[in-house]
Amino acid sequence: MNLTKQIYSLLIVDDDAVIRRVLSAYLKKKGYRVLCAENGSEALAMLEHSSVDIVILDIIMPGMDGLTALAKMRNEFDIPVLIITTDDEKETVKQAFLNGADDYLLKPFTPQDLCERIEALQTLVPPEEEAPIITSGDLSLNLVTGQIQIGNHLTNLSDAETRLLHYFMQNPDRQLSFEELLLAGWRRHRENTTAEEEMVKLAINHLRQKIEPGTEPPIHLPLMNGDGFLFHPVE
Repeated sequence: MNLTKQIYSLLIVDDDAVIRRVLSAYLKKKGYRVLCAENGSEALAMLEHSSVDIVILDIIMPGMDGLTALAKMRNEFDIPVLIITTDDEKETVKQAFLNGADDYLLKPFTPQDLCERIEALQTLVPPEEEAPIITSGDLSLNLVTGQIQIGNHLTNLSDAETRLLHYFMQNPDRQLSFEELLLAGWRRHRENTTAEEEMVKLAINHLRQKIEPGTEPPIHLPLMNGDGFLFHPVE
């Protein structure tokens, strides 16, 4: 079960700052993540360090042109590439496809035209691996995104809260000590300080507020007498 829709990352490569700005703003409103580069060299450098699903590549650019950049991309990356250009010469179109282009869109075009081409290329993008999700009672925890699902409600957890809740869900109805929780949530061994206990207590209170806001007394993380806390799954 996926809790979130796959979000595609696009790289727009065009030396025209206005085109980059307009397309970037439009595509972000459509739900895409967008990166921009102004030439082929910059695009290749960004691909080395950024996660990109689809490249939108102009041909006529100063420095490294689009056709040269495309050939280099094909040698190093397996990413769909959409060419956008004013060049409609048959030889240019042919060379673009020989260099590995997946589609070719002539300027000027409408943003809707571009979106339709991008949506078609999305079929070439491998789906994200389903994030590991564990379920206990009425709670489902996505270990990658840190989202907890309670019924139809989604709540985001911090990294420490995610690790804590994961440990609780692995040990239902068992009283867990401060030492265990400190190690699970912060990967630290207990030094018997008041600050450590307060840090754990504060994180537990935050979890209670996110899991069962307004519920008194709390059910999933009931108040405990003595040293430790307990997680109780609710069917």
